[in-house]
Amino acid sequence: GKYDEAEQMIATGSNFINSVPSRVTMQLTAGRLALKRGDLAEARSKLTDSRSVLRAAPESYPSIETDIDEFEQELNSADN
Repeated sequence: GKYDEAEQMIATGSNFINSVPSRVTMQLTAGRLALKRGDLAEARSKLTDSRSVLRAAPESYPSIETDIDEFEQELNSADN
């Protein structure tokens, strides 16, 4: 369905992304897609991946950190 197609587009796009903000945004998008599917484990995995990418970055990205925190709040709300 549409989620499968979206997931494939994210995977394809991820192969061409080099910038940290874009990579994190792609991970968060994949995580939100997993959340919509009800796959909380995969969503949490993407959250962890996005934090790892950001930690490895040579500079800080406060707006990206905010995006990650917002997604974590979405996940926590879904858990309740």
